[in-house]
Order: sequence, then structure tokens, then C-alpha cells
Amino acid sequence: TFNSTIINEQLPFNTYEYTVKDLNETSLYMFRIKSMNIYGEIPWSNDIPVQTIESIITSDDLPQLHVISYNSKENYLHFDYLPGDDHLRKINNEQLCLHIRQSSDGNIYQTINQCLSIHNNRVKWFLEKDFPYLKFSICSIKKQNICGQEIDMKEESNNRSTTAMIIGIAVTTCFLILIISIIIVILCCRWRKKRLTSNVNRTNK
Repeated sequence: TFNSTIINEQLPFNTYEYTVKDLNETSLYMFRIKSMNIYGEIPWSNDIPVQTIESIITSDDLPQLHVISYNSKENYLHFDYLPGDDHLRKINNEQLCLHIRQSSDGNIYQTINQCLSIHNNRVKWFLEKDFPYLKFSICSIKKQNICGQEIDMKEESNNRSTTAMIIGIAVTTCFLILIISIIIVILCCRWRKKRLTSNVNRTNK
């Protein structure tokens, strides 16, 4: 059984081509055509079989990574694509995965076992401290040997979460020191005022 869909489209006079969008790859479709005008309509044509082919993806079709950061608390790699990259108009994230190569010395890299699925420009992955050198690229899920240009994750991006934590601790510490200093100043002022009052009372006596 086939799922049938009727496309109603008003086409210009002498139109001989029409593009049907969102068809599945390597699938058989049956088309029937009919036309109508102010004088009436003609019957449906005979079934016309159309076989779609598999789309050919090259490394040039894949989007290029721009910035990568790591959230050590949730073990997420988050990334952005190169601004102005229009490759995602042809390919969506469901057809892509993130390819990772890691190294302990920056010279010899090894590939992790799987190409990671992408969800909202991030992947779930645990960053191992033994491999501080990382290279990333976007690959096709169907043909994982086809990948885009690799980029390195910069050390400051790798340690972004740690840096933010250190900054937070430093700000909190400074705030506490400020509060303690204010309390000490208030206590000193009260003590001084009390002492002056005591001296005045002695003088009056």
C-alpha cells in the first residue's frame, strides 16, 4: 500500500517541470498528473514511477566547526558552526555526528570508538585528563569516513568551566573580606565612640 498525497499547485502557462521537495532517498514514488482550467479538467494520467537516488555528500558539503567548549559539570561538549555557513541548508543535524581524535602528547592521535550523535549543537562525552590534545570534525552518519575540516579545542576553552569556577570563588572571597572589613570598622568606631564618651565623663567629674 502507498500513502497518497495530493499537491495542488497553480503553475504558470507552458510549465514543463515541477520540483517535489522532502522526498526520501533511494525510494520509489508513483506520480499521477492531472490539469484543469476554466473549461474543466482532464482525467488523471497513468502511474509514473520515479526512483530517487542516494544524495552524494562530500567533505565540502559538511559544516565547519568554529568554537568548542567543554562543560565539566555535565560532561557536555558544546560547539558552534562557522558564522555564515550555509551547509546546514542542505544537511541537518540528524545526518551529522561529531568525530573526535585525542592525544596525550600532541603528536600521535587516536580516534575514539564512535562518532557522537549531535543534539542542539552539543554531544555527551567525558573528557579524559590523560588526553589534553583534541581534534574535532563534523562527519556524515551514513559515511563516517567523510568528514569536514578538523579544528583543535583550545586550552582556554577546555578549562572554561574551571576558570569560571575559580573566578566565582575569588569574587565570593572578596565579598566576604569586604563584609568582614565593614564589620571591623563598625566595631572600631563604636569602641572609639564609647572610649571618647568615657573620657568626657571623667573630665566632667
